[in-house]
Amino acid sequence: MLGLYIVFSAGLGWVPMRLRIANYKRWMRLALGAWLVALGSGAWTYRTLNGGSVAEVEWTDQGGRHSVQADDGSFQSETMTAGGTFNHRFDRAGVYRYFCEFHGAAGGHDMAGVIIVK
Repeated sequence: MLGLYIVFSAGLGWVPMRLRIANYKRWMRLALGAWLVALGSGAWTYRTLNGGSVAEVEWTDQGGRHSVQADDGSFQSETMTAGGTFNHRFDRAGVYRYFCEFHGAAGGHDMAGVIIVK
């Protein structure tokens, strides 16, 4: 709105003389600075509230003895028993395959799964 007021005041002369802005360049720079601050604040707020591209997954053992191990070895849990949990944070988008070392195998055999991070 400030930018429009400056244009109408200085450039088009649609504003009464006593309400016109004399040094419009300084006011345009101020308006641009305020717009950039608002844009940056909005981007920061969006990233903060939406977590950005970081995703954390939690596995919970419902019973028995299990583990979580990545096919490529990038993450691995300790042995979990009933109620035990394992958390892993994924920093980049991608497809992450995992399995239970007691009841599955790499490549999606038996007790295995896939996490897709977008």
